[in-house]
Amino acid sequence: MPFFQVDDHLHVNRKVRALTGRMLAGDDRGLAALGVWTLAGSMSQDVGTDGLVSLQSLMSLIFDRSAALELAHVLVDAGLWHAPDHECDRCDPVPAIDPVSGVAQPCWRFHDWWDLRYDRADVQRTTRAKRRELQDPTIVNSVWLRDCIDPLDPTLKNQADCRYCGRRVKRADRSSKDENAKPALDHVDPTKAKGVRNLVVACGGCNRTKGRRTPADAGMTLLPAPRALTPAQEAAAAAERSPSTPLAAERSPAPSKPRGGRPERPPARPEHSSEHSSKHSSKQPPIVSSGARAGARPGTRPGQGQGQGEGLGEGPASGSPAGSRSGRRRRRGRGGRQERPDPAPTLDAGPAPEPPPGPGRYGSPWHGYRGPRDPMGDEMHCPTHHLPEPCRKCPTGGDAR
Repeated sequence: MPFFQVDDHLHVNRKVRALTGRMLAGDDRGLAALGVWTLAGSMSQDVGTDGLVSLQSLMSLIFDRSAALELAHVLVDAGLWHAPDHECDRCDPVPAIDPVSGVAQPCWRFHDWWDLRYDRADVQRTTRAKRRELQDPTIVNSVWLRDCIDPLDPTLKNQADCRYCGRRVKRADRSSKDENAKPALDHVDPTKAKGVRNLVVACGGCNRTKGRRTPADAGMTLLPAPRALTPAQEAAAAAERSPSTPLAAERSPAPSKPRGGRPERPPARPEHSSEHSSKHSSKQPPIVSSGARAGARPGTRPGQGQGQGEGLGEGPASGSPAGSRSGRRRRRGRGGRQERPDPAPTLDAGPAPEPPPGPGRYGSPWHGYRGPRDPMGDEMHCPTHHLPEPCRKCPTGGDAR
């Protein structure tokens, strides 16, 4: 929170002593002007005018136009404020129009405002907006839903890989002694507050190393999102990058759902002629796109990581045939991870994913809580036992472990 500083040496300041010395001659305008100087500085920091004071703002403090003009002239004569057309080369000029109201009126500026090392108003507004994003449960949950390992798994939905170094972090990690292993939400572009597309899950080490810099300035690379987008999300992302393109032209048809509730896999390449397709022997199964299954990591080969190979031939293929479930296996943890290719430099973390289907809740278990707010979100606890999910007392949580 910004503040207007009045330090312990204010009483010995030469200009302040000149104002208080007027009391010896029976003139109390010096003390009144010093009070206006303090109140106007506090209001300038709160409103964000960068040391600029208008007549309208002064009248909101002392409710008298003539007194406001008189005390402002006292501060100008003492050298604490600047009037229009001042000759100080260290301070910004004083405009004739108030930038807040847009009305032409008398204005004044604090002398040596930037020498006090105040942040500019736009920087303060961005900092406040970024802080509100980190305290918004909807934004926090959307970022974790996009960057987690598996949103449908009770355990892996609360684990994610750092989007800068790939280190595995846990959302509810409160007992780790290594500060670098604790999770954090980082703004990719520290100068903007743009919601989910500008927030990523990072480890504590990368968050501190990056600081208030972009990944390129910090010598880091923003890794891609762990899962491929659905056709609807790809169309929405393309429409957001090019607003002139109609959304209907970019939207691809929704895949049909066969029995079992799982969408069909799209072809890996355009349609081939019969002459080209005859070249595939029984021992050389066709290549299947790695992004066919929602949740698959980009860069995996057929039959690896997700066990989704479709080969019909014979041989030591790592995937199972399409009609058999005996060889289908799901890897969890670090065993099924693949190295990601080096992505192109970007400041876009990706859109918010669609929430997975699941049981709804009526309200939050933290309703009415008045303690400190959890910066990593408050919807991660079992509503029955109030334990971190997956709850060890619930049957589902126990089976998941």
